[in-house]
Amino acid sequence: MFKKILIGILLISGAMGFLLVTSPALRSQVSQVTGLAVAQTSTRWNNLKDSAAGDAQTSGIGAFGLYMWNGASFDRVRGTTANGIATDVTRVQGGTITPSDNFANPTTAITNWSLMAKWDSVGGNWDRWDGTVAVGGTITANQGTPNTLANAWPVKLSDGVNQIGTLAFPVRVDPTGTTAQPVSGAVTVSGTITANQGTAAAQAQRWPAFLSDGVNEKGTATNPLQITTVASSTLTTNQVTVDTTVGGVVIKAANSSRRSITIRNQGSTDMYIGASGVTTTTGLLVKANETITLDRTSAEVRGIVAAGSTTAGYLEE
Repeated sequence: MFKKILIGILLISGAMGFLLVTSPALRSQVSQVTGLAVAQTSTRWNNLKDSAAGDAQTSGIGAFGLYMWNGASFDRVRGTTANGIATDVTRVQGGTITPSDNFANPTTAITNWSLMAKWDSVGGNWDRWDGTVAVGGTITANQGTPNTLANAWPVKLSDGVNQIGTLAFPVRVDPTGTTAQPVSGAVTVSGTITANQGTAAAQAQRWPAFLSDGVNEKGTATNPLQITTVASSTLTTNQVTVDTTVGGVVIKAANSSRRSITIRNQGSTDMYIGASGVTTTTGLLVKANETITLDRTSAEVRGIVAAGSTTAGYLEE
């Protein structure tokens, strides 16, 4: 009889469970579930706890809860909406170090330099970067296109050890290297030397020329240029009748050797002198019994009068 009653109870319970699962109407009537338990051990069960229970929980925490074990109990995981889960980075091994030379390879990957460093393959450690890098093997470089003359590439001469062209190591111009350097004093040059001065530039950049007496430069305030007139050893004299001939009468022809000529109007009529084509309105007036001297001219001299005639006498040297 007892077995029949037990079987009946089980059948009724199974039917009610089936209705609760399959019937939407019955399911919608469930508003809350209480008394759920979670296995703490294989023999002990504890009711589940929500976050309102606070920290320091040792039981009733489901495997899906955001709790973390602190070594003695479970605490809620901390964090913010902006930054997510809070992390204590002070527990991360490594950190920064003070830069120094001969630093061995770090044992933690987080350790880093505050300054640039380079590996010393000889010493087997790290050194601070000092700007000098030892390079081995063959290096190929392209100098590129040259710049303007003012920014041209510098070229230095060397004897293989020292830079040549300095005060300590001057450039030698003798083939044997026995001449004292730098070369000074008198230098003897043999053979034929040809020099071309080139084409002169504009007047403002013309070649300078200096006059010298063999010792001093002439034409300065200290050594002015002196001009000496050489006396003539020849005198030529004559008298010419000057009248109204058009263009003038030749008193004295041109003479490239002439130093000066003196002309005197020896008549009583005014006379006019000048070059070929002279007239009484363009010539220089030489009155009766008046004398005129012309220096540093080799040109022809003519004379004319307004009416009548006169006698012109001259003395040429």
